[in-house]
Amino acid sequence: MKNNLSKIEKLLKSARSVSSEELSVDKSFKETLRGKLYREYLDQTKKDFQIWTKLKLIYLNKSFRFISFAFLSILVCIFALVNLVVKDSDKEVPSEGSKVIVTAKAILKEGRGYILKKDNNDWESTIVGQEIEAGDTVKTEEDSRLIIDFETGDTIRLNSGSEVKLESLDDSDITIEQIQGESFSRLVKLESRNYIIKIHGVECKSLGTTYIINEDIDNKLVNIYVFESRVKFEYKKLQGEVNELEKVQIKLEENVSEKSNLTEEEYKCEFALWNKSKDIEKGVNWNENEGPIITVYEPIDGISTENKNITIKGEVTKQSDKFVLKRLVLNDQEYNEMTDGKGFDKESGDFNIDISLSEGENPINIKAYDIYWNEGREVNIKVIRTIPRFFYISNISSPERGKIYVKWAINNIQAPYGVKVIWAYHTDPIYPEDESILINQNEREANITELSGGAYYVRVCIYDGNVGCSRYTENKSVIVKSMFASNIEVSVVNGYGMKSEIRLKLIDGGAPYGVKVIWSSTQPVEEFICFTFPMCFNYSTYSGPFSEGYNILTSDIRTVGSFYFKVCVLDKNGNKIEELCRTYGPVEITL
Repeated sequence: MKNNLSKIEKLLKSARSVSSEELSVDKSFKETLRGKLYREYLDQTKKDFQIWTKLKLIYLNKSFRFISFAFLSILVCIFALVNLVVKDSDKEVPSEGSKVIVTAKAILKEGRGYILKKDNNDWESTIVGQEIEAGDTVKTEEDSRLIIDFETGDTIRLNSGSEVKLESLDDSDITIEQIQGESFSRLVKLESRNYIIKIHGVECKSLGTTYIINEDIDNKLVNIYVFESRVKFEYKKLQGEVNELEKVQIKLEENVSEKSNLTEEEYKCEFALWNKSKDIEKGVNWNENEGPIITVYEPIDGISTENKNITIKGEVTKQSDKFVLKRLVLNDQEYNEMTDGKGFDKESGDFNIDISLSEGENPINIKAYDIYWNEGREVNIKVIRTIPRFFYISNISSPERGKIYVKWAINNIQAPYGVKVIWAYHTDPIYPEDESILINQNEREANITELSGGAYYVRVCIYDGNVGCSRYTENKSVIVKSMFASNIEVSVVNGYGMKSEIRLKLIDGGAPYGVKVIWSSTQPVEEFICFTFPMCFNYSTYSGPFSEGYNILTSDIRTVGSFYFKVCVLDKNGNKIEELCRTYGPVEITL
């Protein structure tokens, strides 16, 4: 009896391996029996084990008279099991060949997913771990993504707004119709099986592992992006293969295709990066490494030179033969080929690049990438360019209000007619268009005075003795504070003896050319002169200069009465600066 039990168990385990020709029943029954017995064994292993254990205990503990009854019971169970297979075979096992259904599970990761069963007209929400059958349709909404895992180890992930129908799910053929949207497929080794995605008449047969397929409805395009291995495509009379790190764009209306290399933006698009994160969760590496290694042979970091250009030489080493070098980036300039010994050789990794230098410190930043956009550790060096200086401004300042001090150097240059110091409110002042002063050839400094406030640009040039300059220094800028007050405050009191006392406050500056005080018994206060004898006038002028702060002035009015006073700051020509005039009064002037 023990041997009989072992034979039964062996029969169940070996059901799938039994050849159809060895069964003495019709072919349909043979296929049904073989497939169903194997599925029942996989799904109910634990339960069967318990049954066999109980049966063995019966044989061990009961008398021999019960053995025939137990054996008869086992035969009844086997007969019932076979009968169940026969009844259900038309529902669960394909009728052609010896194919066994490959189950698929939809695992909801983001948002909401929906499934339309093949024999149903209503969409239902997906459930994590839910089994999907051939003929079922699955879709996502605009804010959701969905992962479908197959028992073969393959995976298809749907982006938001996508819909697929699983046309075929067996051990040798998985065929998916991508009705709309975008999908990502990662496959295990295919060997002799097929994995096909159909989209708008384009059939995409995987020859490898990883790729994205999407559509552009408005422009009637289908795009295939291959991240690893290859994909074969067919559309009407079009046929082709897309290799690793390539993409193809199929124009449906024109019946043409255009193939090109993947860009970094496409390789690292948001959907691709999301899939990368899911692969990493499963322990799948996206060809990532620490990136190429950069070695700079010359120049030495921190070197100084007077040259305008310098050559950067070095080598880039890849991590392995698989990680082919793609490009070198030096100071944001990309190099991916060597021409006449200059540039970057992707095969050898050598680079030889000329760059121009500016005066002072020149930072040099170098990065290298392999074909999977792995970036190695960047290298930073600096080169200092020093420029021989023969004619330049060595010092410039504004030591006081309205004044610029400038000092220059002349080396190995003759200036027989002297130099011109030129200044203006704009950059690059030139002679004779802008203001200037002539300085003797032996002098090396000058003061520019009586300036209004503001930002000035100053240059020195070699005067040619005629109407121009032969050589200029660089621009130098300087801020000059105005000599004139930005504001004034005035008050007047009776000074007795027909005099007035003016109290003048100069704010943020002074009155370098003096002030004028005017008085009148009426407004507006205007100055006048009468030429009768004795001459008469109604103002006093004070030549100054007056400094910032309080200043006391006395005016001889020469009469008594009620007067208004107007006090004004003067410019260098003795004219009133109207914005620096203030009126005060009336004030009673007495004896």
